Amino acid sequence: MKTKNIFTLLFVFAFLLAPAFSNAQQEQQGIHEAGTGLENPELKETNQGTGQAVETTGALLGEGNQGGVDEEVPSQGITRRNRVANAVQEMEGIAIRNAGLGTQIRTLAQNQNENQNQMEDALQAAQQRSGFAKFLIGPNYGQLKDVEERLENHNQNLEELKELRNQIQISSDQVLLDQQIQTMEEIKVELEEAVGEEQRGFSLFGWLNRLIVR
Repeated sequence: MKTKNIFTLLFVFAFLLAPAFSNAQQEQQGIHEAGTGLENPELKETNQGTGQAVETTGALLGEGNQGGVDEEVPSQGITRRNRVANAVQEMEGIAIRNAGLGTQIRTLAQNQNENQNQMEDALQAAQQRSGFAKFLIGPNYGQLKDVEERLENHNQNLEELKELRNQIQISSDQVLLDQQIQTMEEIKVELEEAVGEEQRGFSLFGWLNRLIVR
């Protein structure tokens, strides 16, 4: 009964706190959004005799692309996927030139590519959880756990690649495989840091959510 009462009080407290948290988020967004009542007199200044807005607006917005076309910057997840795909392509070439080890190298390369895509999908799903949801029930531990488990498989594949590297007879291919392994080692660190970042922060019932996922 005592445990049930504690949970009831916690949920009531969270329910009462929700509107204040939501309003705080909206007010913070309003500082940066147009039409919220915050005006910059420099942006409204006009040139005398022409009626055109001062070019301060463009400078503040960081305009610099010719033709006014904004270049889309790839996300870290897309960049990591591309780096692994390039590494896999290089390993395919190594597999062709080293027929005796080709099947093993090719299999591990394909496993790494598939594993990377699944990790990125799980991480992206975790990152899509809203700020209020994280505050209330914590991060998406289920998706983050999936990333951590696949990172273990990632490490195992790398260890097998290192063993195969020592069996390669072509020295240039040894160097090339070392480079691909290094790339995937760096990606592993980036993913570990991304998972850690998602797990940071305070939440009311995150501890309960973590226990359920385990």
